[in-house]
Order: sequence, then structure tokens, then C-alpha cells
Amino acid sequence: MNRSERRRQEKKSRSKHTITSAVQPVLSKEMQHLLATGKQFHAAGNLSKAAEVYIQMLSIEPRQPTALYLLGIAFLQSGQNEKAIEFLKNSLAVFPANPEANNNLGVALNAAGKPAEAEVYYRKAIKLNPNYAAAYQNLGALLASHDKLDAGLACYRKTVSLSPNLVAGHKAIGDILSTQQKYDEALESYLQALAIAPADADILTSTGIALQFLNRFHEAIRLHSQAV
Repeated sequence: MNRSERRRQEKKSRSKHTITSAVQPVLSKEMQHLLATGKQFHAAGNLSKAAEVYIQMLSIEPRQPTALYLLGIAFLQSGQNEKAIEFLKNSLAVFPANPEANNNLGVALNAAGKPAEAEVYYRKAIKLNPNYAAAYQNLGALLASHDKLDAGLACYRKTVSLSPNLVAGHKAIGDILSTQQKYDEALESYLQALAIAPADADILTSTGIALQFLNRFHEAIRLHSQAV
């Protein structure tokens, strides 16, 4: 075999064995039916039945990433954080380019008392999808809860830039600014939240407190009375 033929054989061999991790495998008709059934149970809130179907899928294809992911989500939603972590990690071992799996693994890890590891996966989710508002929101909450207020604030600002109608994002910004005693700025964020959810008692109360610190007592009393 001459040099040019050898190069062609090497190129052919590499092409044959290269697998792109960002592409999920095509499901058979049986697996498609099971997935649809599992999703129906899941959407109806029947997490145990949904989990049974996903486990059935995994008995057929043990490394099926969608089944691994959804089973992890079912465990997460039922409060079984360690099982959620196990299956979400297994899903990512097969399909690491899934931002939702990275984000939800972060949620499970944080719920399991592992915030440092959770932060890693939130950041992975954001790297995979720079416009992933939920991942920014989760990262912001984690950072703010560990007294990294400026970093948390930056994440929440990114969150509301991506999801302007997210009430929780505007309120979280207001809460951080209030903690920093920046009541003028906090009031602005609370008012943005109230514009979206004018009857929300928590936001009415927080806005009233900010107004009190700004010596705007009549307005504060009016909002506190609305919150009752």
C-alpha cells in the first residue's frame, strides 16, 4: 500500500468511528411510543408512572439520554435528589451538550447541599446556551445566598434582560439592592415587578419597606394595606 492509499484508509477509518456527542440517537418506533406515554404521565403529574415508563425505556436502551434525563427530572420533582443526580449525570455522560440537563443537575446538587458543584453545572448550562434565563436565575440565587451579592445581581440582571416579564427576577434584584441599602434602585426593581404582578403580596410588602427607608411613609402605608 502506497502513502496516498494509506492516507485514504486512515481518513475512512476516522470517519467511520467518529461520533458527535451533540447529536442524540434516533428513537425506534417502540421507544417513541414509550417516550410519548412517559411524557403524558409526566405532564399529568403522575411522576411514579412516568418513572416506570422511563425505566422500561432504559431496560431496552440503558444509555438512552432522553430517558435518563427525564427519569432524573421525575426524581428531582419528587424530591429524590440523590437519584436525580445519578440519572442526570448518566444522561450527561451520553449527551453532555444538553443545557437543560446541566441546569437541572445544578438544581438537584444545590438541593442536596452541594452548592459548589451546582455552580459548576449552572455555568456549563450557560456556556452551552448563553441565552438560558433559568440558568442565570439559578446561578444568581446560589451566588446571592452565599453573600456574593454583586455576582448574583449581575446574573439576575442578565435573567431579566432575557425574560423581561419574569417577576421573580425583578424582585430578586430589588431584594439584593435592599440588602445593599440601595433603596432607590431597589424601589425601581420592585415597581417593575409590580407592573407585572400588581396584586402580589410579597412584592407589595417589599416595595412598602423600600418606601419606608426612603421616608415615603404615606405610599408605604398604602402598599402595606394592599398586601394584607
